[in-house]
Amino acid sequence: MGLNKDFREVLEKNNEKYQVYVGYKGDEEKVIDLQDSSSIVITGETGSGKSILVDEIVCQLIKNNTSVDMDFVLIDSSGVELNLYADSRYSKEYALRDNDKGIELLSKVLREAERREILLTKEDCDTIEDYNDKYPEDKLNDIVLVIDDNNELVLSEDFSKQFTALINFLGRTGVYLIAAFSNTDNYFFKSDKNLYSSVLITFDMSDAEHANFVNFPGAEDLKIGRFYLKDRTEDKYKEYHNYDFDDKIIVDILNK
Repeated sequence: MGLNKDFREVLEKNNEKYQVYVGYKGDEEKVIDLQDSSSIVITGETGSGKSILVDEIVCQLIKNNTSVDMDFVLIDSSGVELNLYADSRYSKEYALRDNDKGIELLSKVLREAERREILLTKEDCDTIEDYNDKYPEDKLNDIVLVIDDNNELVLSEDFSKQFTALINFLGRTGVYLIAAFSNTDNYFFKSDKNLYSSVLITFDMSDAEHANFVNFPGAEDLKIGRFYLKDRTEDKYKEYHNYDFDDKIIVDILNK
């Protein structure tokens, strides 16, 4: 089954603030709510379909949120996949082709998430929504950290340890994570900390590197645009297909 479902249909029917469609199999479509699953971590080889899925997630969030309510922090080691969003009103900060700045931005998001966690505890608030209701004059925006790494960034020990620490502070702080990696040979994936990630998606597990991370029978038969999703809430793997997507959709969304 190929990429024959138009992503524009998803945009038309999705009107939920935190809801994203991530794939389909036949008539079944997989929908994830970021408030329930605050991190989506995607792995796979270059060209397998990771970045298309990242685009589809970001486009849905941009369509259903205003730049006043949701800030995007973008880290793209190749500087190709996220560059269309970089200068938009939705982008709070970005690092393209600059790994040092990427690590710096990750550190800033981690510090902000830690600050918010302390603030929520101090003010006896369960979530950032509770805090904003209590202190509307000090409203805190949602922050979506989007990472698309195609080379050595995630291999940095500093980066992968901070990334691992951030997983613990997502969700109730109003900080969410969408991350795609082509290399899983790092601290996050080698430690048990990856279990904190709500949703794990892999586009390719046929090579030894990915097979060591998640071993699923038949994974060697994966094709481009097909992926296996491990949903912690369901505790099982399912196979899905990516939607048909083109870059013009990004331009149309940013100009809405």
